[in-house]
Amino acid sequence: MDIEKYLEDMLKACPAWVKGTTIVVACSGGADSLALTDLVAYLAPGMDIKAKVLHVEHHLRGDEAEADAKLVEEFCRRSRLEFKRVDVDVNK
Repeated sequence: MDIEKYLEDMLKACPAWVKGTTIVVACSGGADSLALTDLVAYLAPGMDIKAKVLHVEHHLRGDEAEADAKLVEEFCRRSRLEFKRVDVDVNK
């Protein structure tokens, strides 16, 4: 089974999945979450779902974390995916 079919079957098995629904993909900016985001975005039109992307910036890693946030934002812009960034100060 290829990964596209595996993910599609997994999404369809989810009790929250309904045609026409919106799926929020949490994307950290790492290679694995970018790949998942890209794959969900690729599958979404054929599954009659909408994909949105969420990035949570915890402000724990300084410039490196900010670079990850910018990477995800740019990836979404190029891929025409709706992007939302949430900033959380976990030290408070």
